[in-house]
Amino acid sequence: MQRNITREVGFYYKYLLYKNENWRILVIPECLYSRNKIYGKKLHSSLGSYVGYSTTSKTGKRHFSEIGFVIGKTFNCGYKDMIVKKISCLQGGELIRNLILSNYVEYSFSTNGRRGYRNLIYEQISLAKEFISKSGRHLFTTQIGYYCKQNLHNKTFQVSGPLISLCITL
Repeated sequence: MQRNITREVGFYYKYLLYKNENWRILVIPECLYSRNKIYGKKLHSSLGSYVGYSTTSKTGKRHFSEIGFVIGKTFNCGYKDMIVKKISCLQGGELIRNLILSNYVEYSFSTNGRRGYRNLIYEQISLAKEFISKSGRHLFTTQIGYYCKQNLHNKTFQVSGPLISLCITL
């Protein structure tokens, strides 16, 4: 088995269209750059729409769910450019104050790319810590977790590994 480490950096902006006590609707443009030994460099841009619901239990702990749809294009010099569509679901809850356990599942499909990218399942479980200022303003979130991505038709295509991320609130 050949080892292939991928390095990625992504930028996105969450634009809040609607929000009330429990519901919110978001639009998220995203740009992602990745690089690895086997597949080379890749640039991906997309636009997503998400609907989320959150509630606070009687004990004061937050729980949330979110469903989304994304359409994007992947540009890669070594391969044919692809149009990618994704459907995702995120669920999570607060374990203790500002410490959140979440599970994210995504199904992505492409009609014009290589067979290995046509029907992918991505699952991630993670633990996130939110950092809040003394005035109550959200500053940033750090996250550690583990992910697994595999093709539904080709069981030999599977990638998995640790995940570390930082999300900054501007």
